[in-house]
Amino acid sequence: MRISKTALITYFIFTIIAIIANILRNHSLLLVSKPFIVPTIYFYYFVTSKKVDVTFSTAIGFSFLGEAIGIMNFSDEIYYMLFPFFVSNIILFVMSAKSLKRAKFKIENILVFIIVILFLLYLFWAIVDLFSDANVVLLLEILFYGTSLFLLSCVAIFKLITKMNSANLNLVLFIICLIISGIFYVIYNFKEKLIVLDIIHFILQMISYYFLVNYKLFKENYLHKIDLSNSK
Repeated sequence: MRISKTALITYFIFTIIAIIANILRNHSLLLVSKPFIVPTIYFYYFVTSKKVDVTFSTAIGFSFLGEAIGIMNFSDEIYYMLFPFFVSNIILFVMSAKSLKRAKFKIENILVFIIVILFLLYLFWAIVDLFSDANVVLLLEILFYGTSLFLLSCVAIFKLITKMNSANLNLVLFIICLIISGIFYVIYNFKEKLIVLDIIHFILQMISYYFLVNYKLFKENYLHKIDLSNSK
């Protein structure tokens, strides 16, 4: 069995165990499974790509830091979690936006793009409104994190509309997981303590890394084909 396939299977095994631990509310089982999810999916990327992209690796590293803070399960964890995820989003935004200059936007796609962006803005302000009574520090962190996710979402949607391919589709799926996961996290922790909300948030958060790594691998494969085509 190839090392890459072994790494991917290991990622799914740890993800399934962590999901079961989350459902059973077993923190001990969560502690021996969740910390390995991000490293194993990154290892899968590394052995498949056979190279290290410093920018992408840094984004994954900050996401891992955010997950590490979250697993500690202490009060007011959101104050400390948001910054690593914010940095990760900004890095991914800059990384994915670099290829926008090659995109060709058609007039008929403008309406679709505007509708989706307006919907995202509605979700963004709806979440911010939930923190209208929160202290200034938390409100600012929510605004900064939300803005970074919104910008990343805009780029992902633009890329998918202008060019439908596996890389852009995986980037959008990654964004969808982050948005829904974030919404359910907020509702569970600040509005309704429904366990199902926390479970869905957890599942989507863990699966999102699979789509992120797939996006990066498909993109590298696409760029490699372009380089081969240009060299002929």
